[in-house]
Amino acid sequence: MFNKKKKKVNERLELMRQQSRSIEEFRERAERELINRHFLLSYQKRNLQLHSLDWSQSEHSSFELQSGGKISYKDYLQKTYGIKSPKQEMCVVKDKGGAVFLPQHIRLTITSKQSDAVYENVLEYVNPSTKERLSRIEDFVQQISQHHSSKAEANKKSRNKNKAKDQSKSNSINSEEEEEEEEGKNSNVRIDVDNESDKLDIDFEIEEESMTTPAYVLQMPKIIIYSDEGPIENPVDNFKYSLCRGFLDGTKQLRQWGVVFESNPRDRTKNDEKSYQSFVYAWEEYCKKRRFDFETGPILCPQPRPVSDLMDESFYNDTVRRGDEFLVLILPEGIRGSEVKARFTKAVQKPNFPVPVMVQCIQAATCNNNNACLGTFEDIMIKFGNVPYRINPCLPHGATFINPNDCWVVGVDVSHVVNKPSVVMISLSRDPFQGSLRQMHFLCHLNPSRKEIVGFSNMVNVMYQVLEEGYQATLREKKSLPGCIWIFRDGVADGQIQELFTKEVVGIQRALSMFRDAWKLKKWRPALEYLLCNKNTIDRFGKWDEHTVSVRQLDVPCVVFDHVLSDRLWDFIIFGYHRSKKEKTRPVRYIVLLDGLNLANDKAAAKGSAMDLFQFVFGLTYMFAFSVPFPLGGTAQPSPIQYAKHYAESFSQTILASDRCLKDLNTSEKLNRPHVVTDLLVLIKAFFMFLIYCLSYILTQFRNDPNFGISLLRNIHIIDFKKIHFYTKQSIS
Repeated sequence: MFNKKKKKVNERLELMRQQSRSIEEFRERAERELINRHFLLSYQKRNLQLHSLDWSQSEHSSFELQSGGKISYKDYLQKTYGIKSPKQEMCVVKDKGGAVFLPQHIRLTITSKQSDAVYENVLEYVNPSTKERLSRIEDFVQQISQHHSSKAEANKKSRNKNKAKDQSKSNSINSEEEEEEEEGKNSNVRIDVDNESDKLDIDFEIEEESMTTPAYVLQMPKIIIYSDEGPIENPVDNFKYSLCRGFLDGTKQLRQWGVVFESNPRDRTKNDEKSYQSFVYAWEEYCKKRRFDFETGPILCPQPRPVSDLMDESFYNDTVRRGDEFLVLILPEGIRGSEVKARFTKAVQKPNFPVPVMVQCIQAATCNNNNACLGTFEDIMIKFGNVPYRINPCLPHGATFINPNDCWVVGVDVSHVVNKPSVVMISLSRDPFQGSLRQMHFLCHLNPSRKEIVGFSNMVNVMYQVLEEGYQATLREKKSLPGCIWIFRDGVADGQIQELFTKEVVGIQRALSMFRDAWKLKKWRPALEYLLCNKNTIDRFGKWDEHTVSVRQLDVPCVVFDHVLSDRLWDFIIFGYHRSKKEKTRPVRYIVLLDGLNLANDKAAAKGSAMDLFQFVFGLTYMFAFSVPFPLGGTAQPSPIQYAKHYAESFSQTILASDRCLKDLNTSEKLNRPHVVTDLLVLIKAFFMFLIYCLSYILTQFRNDPNFGISLLRNIHIIDFKKIHFYTKQSIS
């Protein structure tokens, strides 16, 4: 909980200083009341813990930059965040990681532990049940209706008194005093009405009764895991993941892998040997739980890779050995751990690194939590390419309208970070309902900072390379291309749909056409389905109970498809209920911008094709493999968007101040990691196609007219530039 009216830390310190008799008493009181308190920064949305007060520093104290040189805290805040620090500080604040903050930009917060008495009441008030929420809305609507009725009665009384006044003037002559008194009464009525209208002047009416709308109940998808008896299938909300004994679609054995951790006997803050021992113990428990053999199972024992200082990049080459297939990095606590994660991951995955390798990070404190470590081992095996589960979306009409085994799904999301370029991440899954990264590809493009929409040419280029990478993998596996490609886009408001369509949607269509022509796949014409996903919807729904004559919370997953939606667009709202979430489940709105499968066709719609679409999208919410075994249900958005969002945020963290060009952000092509699009091969191909057309046009004219060269030099306008421009578009498409 946070209140902007509360005093900042520097104001609290000044008040303590005035109330203290000596400096020693003041500092002792400040440390007693402030240390271990949580605080928020005025220039960042970060919740940190105050670890210590450094009385030897102030806003003018300086520190060393990573790029070299020194700068004061005051100048750094002005340069980086554009904020001024006019107040004189008595000290600086430090967190556990040693990061320094100025008290004049800090406000203390109250955690749930410090407000146990009222915390639950606050949560119930700000996040009420559906029944309570609708009751509040109905009360608000009734107040508006009462205002309308009272305003109408006041106006009626005013009109009646005015009529009575006119009649009295025509029938009898009143004295001037009586007329003034009557006018005063009428003026008082008008003043009261005007004052009331000033308080709440509304030019619309709201129906007091809530609107009812039909909803289609969705079926819970079924999950397939490998047990002692082989693959078994159960509803995803009612299965025991403890029965999992292996992996589907073949097992990839992780033979040689290491655990990197700090081991410095001279410095206790840089010694995580106990965390490593706890991690190895957790590996043993994981193998016992899955009944894996220690020597021949899917994951063998890790090797220790101690390092004296993880901030020193000169030690990174020693952590990776020839033949390594995977690395686990135990991170130090605090901000130092975040910096180690970004540096180490980026260094060992560069193309020029001796042995590029995949990395899984884990906090040192998490190693002591056995259950959390078990989830880490699942993530390791998923990243390594194993398949712990598959999902059956349970489409009502099978593969009649949508074939889950004959489609690719693509997710597009943009991550925005202050003072960094916006990262556009595109994820491609060639097997949408396989719970693994085995058949997934990731490419990213850098947009200008805070820019959401991708430019037309950039989208053509990125999508072309995504298709090319997926096609080459398909050829290696000797599989066929899909009959449908699904695109899921997140983070776009309704007011940006037109710009999105003219740039991104048309760019994807152009990339498909260019890819088909470049690889001579004239017969391959996949259907394109483009869905816009918006989870920031304010709509809430409840279930009408005829027995209690009241509204109660939804207890089944469902989709709202009529009555309360747009008349111009095909949109629907999915409520992905799960019994663990209950009231925390929020509806998500989807807008279908392209319908290449013709699911909205009259014939298909009459047979229930839309129900297959709803069930297909709902099944994808259980395909974010890092969430298995789904203790809180599926993700809020489909897995293509979740993967794009996850890797966009992680990739943004690897962009450092020392990076100078796009090649500094490259990762090895041997790793299944996001790759930056650094060239414009597609646009170069389009340019050369334009030149070839121009040359062929000129040669054709030379053959038909020997004097064409002379006329061309004299009259350049003889070439039909409109026609050339038209064919340029065709060649690009």
